[in-house]
Amino acid sequence: MAENKLNSVNEIIESPKFKSYDKTQQNEVLEEIIATGEATRHDVMLIYNNSIIDIPYLERLPYNVFLNIVINGRITGKELISLCNSSKLIQQQCNKPFTVEDTGETIPEYLFFLLLKDTAIDYDKIRQRRPNLSPRDVYFYYMVGDGVSYYRLDDKISYLVDMFGNPDYAPNDLFELLYGDNGNGNLGFLKWMVQRQDSFEYKRFGWIIGIIRQIFEDFGDLLLNEAGSLYDIDKISNQLGLTPEELLLNNYDEDLVNPDRITSFKELFPGIEFNLENYIEIVRNYPEYFRQYLLTIPKMADHETLLEKVAVVVNNINHAIGVASDYNYDKSKLLDSQDIEYLIRLHLRVLNDELKINTKFDLNQLL
Repeated sequence: MAENKLNSVNEIIESPKFKSYDKTQQNEVLEEIIATGEATRHDVMLIYNNSIIDIPYLERLPYNVFLNIVINGRITGKELISLCNSSKLIQQQCNKPFTVEDTGETIPEYLFFLLLKDTAIDYDKIRQRRPNLSPRDVYFYYMVGDGVSYYRLDDKISYLVDMFGNPDYAPNDLFELLYGDNGNGNLGFLKWMVQRQDSFEYKRFGWIIGIIRQIFEDFGDLLLNEAGSLYDIDKISNQLGLTPEELLLNNYDEDLVNPDRITSFKELFPGIEFNLENYIEIVRNYPEYFRQYLLTIPKMADHETLLEKVAVVVNNINHAIGVASDYNYDKSKLLDSQDIEYLIRLHLRVLNDELKINTKFDLNQLL
């Protein structure tokens, strides 16, 4: 059905009558099509842009002229993917490297390098962390792939913050976004999946979280959101002007004189000597211990189960928006199936150890 509707849109745009219109008249027709709801604005504009691109003409252009047409013509996102895949010659132009005359440096996929410079994306920093990613990889991730999903969700979370006047809805890290407890102001889209369980992994994770909570009782008023993750011991100690040893020494000294705590340590971390260095390393590796705990929960990676559980939380949040606004709200800010799928993808990346739970909820960190 959706394909038939797009074919109808294509027939209108390719018709002699439409092509006889001037630019203003064509825009009016395009807006009328979009207003019917039969196709999204993105799909309509993609069909239109493809109809006016002369592929044989582009294939004959010098490289610098081709770059100018793409960049100045604002051909981006899916439209750019469609263009680059339109022919082998265009594909070569899209992926062509450029050598800087003064330095001799060769920049691969120069078109995408230039496009990234027009965004807030710091490609140089990303390349330091992920040297195998090309400019094209990074561009499509941010502008077409999960980058788009991130921007949608981040914009809706900002709307939640404004709607409820609660800055705690803005997650610092993946723990708060996915697993946090709403009682603390965190969204915690998967919080129902991580209820307390009487398992070895949970007890080990609970032992560590007890230490972290004590730190926040001692220093919480001095910590700012700019520290990043609330569970990153190195960032927390750095913000407080302390070393990790100084940050955790008080907790360690208290445990040192508590036989029950030492016994518990030896049971939960067998083979690891109880000393300050190991104590710090265990707390520092909290994300990995939490991931191990997640893996013990039945169906934690079952997509249908996740879909059902996340949808319940999303529906509750959407309902709360309606109640808080007396149902006078921006419907485009409601969370939807695309947001749910993105949340599940982030969760699965945590399970697969591609992301740590204390990864800051920031697009540059999530790549």
